[in-house]
Formats: sequence, C-alpha cells, structure tokens
Amino acid sequence: MSVLPENAYLAIAPHFAVHRQGEERLLLLSETQSYRLTGGLYIALLPLLDGRLTAAQIVDSLARSVDADTVRDCLKHMMAKSYIVPVPAPSDLMGMRPLHAYWSARGQAPDSAIHALQGLSVSVLPMGSGESAGAAAAERLTGMLSGSGISTTAPDAADLLLVLVDDYLQESLASFASSTEGRSRRWIPLKPGGVQVWIGPIFGNSASADSAEACYFCLARRLMAHRPGDSLIPALPGGLRPALGWTPGSLSLAFGLAATEIADIAMEDASRLAGHLVTLDSANLALDSHAAPHFQDCPVCGAGETPAVTEASPIRLNPAQAVGKGESGWRALSPAEALAKLHPIVSPLTGIVARIDDHELAPGLHVAVAAQANRESVDPRQNRGLGKPGSAGGKGINPTQARISCLAEAVERYACGWTGSEPRRLARLDTLGSEAVHPQALLGFSAHQYANRDSLNKQAGPMHKVPQPFNEGSAIEWSPAWSLTQDAPRWLPTRFCYFDYAAREVSEDHAFCIADSNGCASGGTREEAILQGLLEVIERDAIAIWWYNRLHNRPAARLEGVDSAFLQAMEDYARRDGLRVEVLDLTTDLGIPVMGAIASQAQDGSRISIGFGAHLDPAIAATRALTELNQGIYFNALNTATPEGKKTSFDDARDWFETAVVDQHPYLRADTRQPGPSWELPRPEDVSIVEAVDFCVERLAAAGHETVVLDYDRRDVPLACVKVAVPGLCHFWNRRGADRLFTAPVRQGILDAPLAETALNPINFFL
Repeated sequence: MSVLPENAYLAIAPHFAVHRQGEERLLLLSETQSYRLTGGLYIALLPLLDGRLTAAQIVDSLARSVDADTVRDCLKHMMAKSYIVPVPAPSDLMGMRPLHAYWSARGQAPDSAIHALQGLSVSVLPMGSGESAGAAAAERLTGMLSGSGISTTAPDAADLLLVLVDDYLQESLASFASSTEGRSRRWIPLKPGGVQVWIGPIFGNSASADSAEACYFCLARRLMAHRPGDSLIPALPGGLRPALGWTPGSLSLAFGLAATEIADIAMEDASRLAGHLVTLDSANLALDSHAAPHFQDCPVCGAGETPAVTEASPIRLNPAQAVGKGESGWRALSPAEALAKLHPIVSPLTGIVARIDDHELAPGLHVAVAAQANRESVDPRQNRGLGKPGSAGGKGINPTQARISCLAEAVERYACGWTGSEPRRLARLDTLGSEAVHPQALLGFSAHQYANRDSLNKQAGPMHKVPQPFNEGSAIEWSPAWSLTQDAPRWLPTRFCYFDYAAREVSEDHAFCIADSNGCASGGTREEAILQGLLEVIERDAIAIWWYNRLHNRPAARLEGVDSAFLQAMEDYARRDGLRVEVLDLTTDLGIPVMGAIASQAQDGSRISIGFGAHLDPAIAATRALTELNQGIYFNALNTATPEGKKTSFDDARDWFETAVVDQHPYLRADTRQPGPSWELPRPEDVSIVEAVDFCVERLAAAGHETVVLDYDRRDVPLACVKVAVPGLCHFWNRRGADRLFTAPVRQGILDAPLAETALNPINFFL
C-alpha cells in the first residue's frame, strides 16, 4: 500500500493471537499462519494497535521517540503484509471481535466487510412446514443472519429473499417463482431438512438462456427428469418428496451454510450459488455443486414453443483444424477441452447424466457407463409416458477417452429426445416434392417384410419389428434438413428423427417408423458431429452387408498404427481369460475402412462378443472396434448376470452370447488367405475435419447416395448434435429392402451373384 489511510482505525488483524518474545520480537499466530516481527518499533506499536487510534494518532503518539516517516513506513509495511487491518470505529467494536476475526482471516478488512454486510438487506420467507422450513425455522435463521452482521428486514423491503421449502418442486415455490418474474429482486431457495441440504441457485429477473442467471422453471424441469416415479402420482402442494427428517445438528449445518453463502453474496465474492444448486450431505459433510440447466425452449427464459417452419436452413461447413492424433484424430477439441465441456452435465439433480462410473475390464482396458436423465417436455405432466431414464456407454484406450465417449453418447441420446418444441411442418409427400426424403429409402424394409409383418413381428424384438407401410397420401410432420451432396433443402419425417415422438394433433399420422440412433452423433463442432455421424452410417451399412450375407472370407485387419500398449493389454487379457480375438476388415465398396473385432473362448468358440469401428484411418477404425469389443464383453457379463426368467431389452444378445459358437458361424473368422486392401485415404494430420467430411460425402455420391443432415440445434447441451441420413445405405437391424445389401458383395467380387432374400442370415443383428 503506497498511501497510509490516516483516518482509519488500525489494529493487529483480529484473527491473530499476539505473543511477545523478549524485548524486540512479536509472534503472530493464526489457525494457519505464523509470523515473527523483530524490532523495537514493533514492540512500541503493539499497545497502540488495538483499534482505538487512527493511523495519524498512532504516528503522533510516537512522534517524540520515532521519526514520523519511519512509523508511517512501518505501518504501511504491516498493512501490506496484512499484519494490521482497518477496523470500525471504537464505538462499533463491542462484541464484534469474532466477526472481525473471521473476515480478517479470509483476507478482508473488517471495516469494509461490516459495511458490505450491512449494505445487503435480507428476509427469510418460510414456505415449508415445521421447525425445518416453517416460521420457527425462519426466525432462527434470521437471528443467525443478524448475528453474522447481515441486515434483516421485512420481505417487501429486502434486497434478497431466502425462501425455506420442504421440496424444490412444491407447488407454492413454482407459484412464488412466477410471481417474481419481471421484478428486480433476487431470491434463493433453501431446503434445510433431510439428510442432504439444498441451497441455490440465485434467481432473479434477468434469467435467460444467454446469461449466467439461473431460471427456476428450467431447474424444476431437469429435477423432474431425474424423478420419473413422480409422474405416476398427482402433484401435492407440499411436494411429493418433502424433507421429513432432520436433527438440531443438521439444521444448524443448513442454516450455517445459508448464512455463510449470504455473507459471501454481500461481500460480492464469486458466489458458488451463481448458476449452481449447492448440496451439503450432513452424513459425510460432502459439499457438491450442480450446474443449473437452461432450456432453449423454456417458455419463461427461452424461446418457448418453436413455430412451424416452411423452409430448411442451409448447413454451411466451417473449416476447422483437426486436434490430436491416434484415436482422437479429427476431433475439434482436445481430450482436456472435451472433458471440461462435458463435466457440468454430470449431476444426479441437474445433469443430463445422473452419474458416470469408470470400469476397467482388465489392466489398460477401459469402459465407462452413465445413467441418463430423459429430455422432458416443457410441462413434465404432458410427458408422463416418456419412461425411465436411459443409459450410455463409452470406451477408449484410456480412462479419459472412455469417459468422454460415454458422456458424448449421453449428450447425443439426450439431444435426440422429443419435447414438442422442435421445428417441423405438416405436409403430404407430394406437396414437398423432391425436397422430401421418402421414408422407404430411409427405412430399408423389403416388400416381403411388409407383406408378412404380422407373422414376422411375433418373433421379433423391438428393434426388428416391421412397422406399418408409409401412406403417401397422409399428411405427416417433416423436419428441416439439408443435403450436403446437392447443397439443397431436404425434409425428413419427424417421426424418423426424434425418440418418443408424439404427433401434434395430426389426424393422418401413422406408425410407419420409430426413431433410432443410426447416424446420430455429437461433436465439439457441428462439422465434427457430421463426420462422426457419417462414419456411423457407413459402419452399420458394412455390418449389415457382412452379417446378413454371412461373408466368410473377410481378411484380417492390419493392426499397424494401433497403440502398442493397448494391444499388449488386449493380448494379456485374452491370454488370461482364454480368449481368441480377431479383427476383420469389413470395408465395403465405399472404400472407407470398417473393422469388426470378434472375441470368443479359444477352446470351443463360445461366448462370442463383437465390436465395430469405422474411420478414415484404418488404425483408428481397428482401435474403435477393439475398444467397442471390450465394451461388449463388459455388457455381456452384466446381461448374463440378469436373473433367469427376467426379461431385458437385450434378450437376443444374451441368447446369442450363451448359445452361439464360432464353428456355426464361419463368417466370424478372418480369412488369413485374403490380402488386406490398399488404402488411399486422407490422414488427420494432413486435412481438416471439413475436408474429411467432403471426402466421405464424395465417396457416397460416387456410389449413388445422397448425404442429408439434420442439425438438432440444441443450444442447451455442450456439444453439437446432428443426425446424418444416407438414403439407400443398409441398416444393421433386420431390414432387407436396400438394394446394396445384395449388390455390394457382387461389386466387390466377394459373391458371384446376389443372394435371394430368403438366403440371408436368419439371425437378426442384435448389437
């Protein structure tokens, strides 16, 4: 400090205990600090630094024995080191030392702290019941705030309201939040009861999707997404999950946390309640922060329901540099950047992902699993049939990659969920003309499948059921998309694009398809998401051609370039568990590398697990296949652990794993006599993400296929999300109408003639 505040009252920082050592040394001790001050001047100053004198008075008191400038320099030095601090006038000191010491220990001048605390007026509003959130609780908390130096007042006069509740989703809190909209007042909810204390976020009248201010209605929407059981019971005024348990100690923790947070707000410190719900577990004292969500279609802070559209917006690809090599090639974000973006979505209260669990199949082999929240409609009551939260899985050659893969899949699945606010238009196929993509080209069912759907569906799992044929004369809802091939607008059936789609009073709507994840992808940029979506549809096309034609002469993949430590970990695991692992090259006439990794018991070929990968770099494609194989092995173990007789969503996969052996399916073995292909492909270090996208689009166009992209445009998620559709490519589910399912193996010289539909593999692909 260059200038001494002459009129400020000065004192030894009140959080220090002062001990004199001999004639020329002072020892200042606090909870965490220890300082030795040596010199006679410090001893002379000690009795004067008790808060009764100003800096000028202290200088005058020593004027006869010490030069004034020397005293001033010493005082400035002690202030710069925070040995002494300005304190309130002596008349304000009575009974305030503990409060002064607290702020001094936090590096704040006590006089400034007291002034700031008294500058914020707070009122406690009881909106709950009993001693935890009722009137008695409000009185107790008000006393604690006053004792902390904070001004308390009546609700109408307060700058900040602290609202006590039993449940954040109780009706009265929603009504209160509605009543505060448009008013210049901040408020904070607090749930003191229960094992877990909840406080925050800070709400106000400036909540918007583009601000850090939280929105209560967005928060309530996400909280409901993590409470699927609540939708089965009519709402109650006090909430469905009121905090019924507490102890005097747990309430003291809650009120103490609240008082501390309010004090920080008064001090204008960076409050952890800004944009976050904070929880304190009274059982283990764990303090967690949960980012408050924002929904772009929120009727309060967002745009509300999106109006019908009549035109599709162009998708223009922006050049982007590839980041990283190896498995992370052609990524817009580094692993550290991606993980930082995704971390806030993990929360059991406010996250897209409730939790993520890291697993190690064996040393060096990593998978991750996440439990996921559903994407709810604006009014959760409209969406009670949405179902239970789903899950997502991820894999990689290290824990970070596995975690990023898992969280990115969760974001992707969440973005594909229907809310009712998505842009779309109602039209007949012939009205849209060439801009409409015919559902049959997207779905790929054969005439035989449609003609025999009733009998086929009796034996089919949910992924393989044949839907109603599309009625070309019906008016249905269409979603705006864009052709990267023709640089022209396209319209995709909305039912095809969104999970759990519910038509908006469309009398002619009919169940001609369900949405699935094929081509759905996320990325650090839209361009990266498009590339990943392209690779996925190309991968699944190759799987279908190989699987249903039972192509038993696929060459072994070359593994040059695959991470050596990862390969060694795979070999060690296979040796330990008696597995035979092969990687097959499944690349089709498209010429974009697709690999399949197969593991089975070496002794008898049983307990088969499968994984796949596609990429413009063959080594990365093989790595993806092997890491997905590890994921498959992990999930097969979980699936077979399901009690006998209990139905699961993966019964076909369990039956295959428990009964199939490789000798009955020779197409699962690599043909070592077949030479691998020669590649002429771009490399991640040589071309950008956009150039990689262009390469794939051009390859597909050369084969007669158009690339169509739907941008989900979810600005309330941390990644770009798209759906890539390539009409005419094969789906790996049992859809036997795509021409290339039969002709691609002939073009590659693998088969002499196309197989008849009845000669295709009767086993539905189940991954």
